[in-house]
Amino acid sequence: MPYNDVMSAHDQLNGKRGKDCCTSSKGACINIANSGNMAIDLCSDVNKGLCVDCGTVADYVGGLVKNCQKDGKVGGTQDIVESPGLTVQI
Repeated sequence: MPYNDVMSAHDQLNGKRGKDCCTSSKGACINIANSGNMAIDLCSDVNKGLCVDCGTVADYVGGLVKNCQKDGKVGGTQDIVESPGLTVQI
């Protein structure tokens, strides 16, 4: 996804720091931020956690931007250590 769109969605999540971002059910993915044609999804394992602080997700998105950027595009999936069973996907 385009770098600028990812950073805009990152800022949306950062603005929700202290609030929960949650999947709708176990084993589900839900869109938690978007910008332009890109979306950031939070996904849960079928047996584990549903919620994590949105600021934590923003931190992981920042890490993906730093480590998974190529030619102005960003994409990837990262497990959220603080909430086992949740992943963030760009």
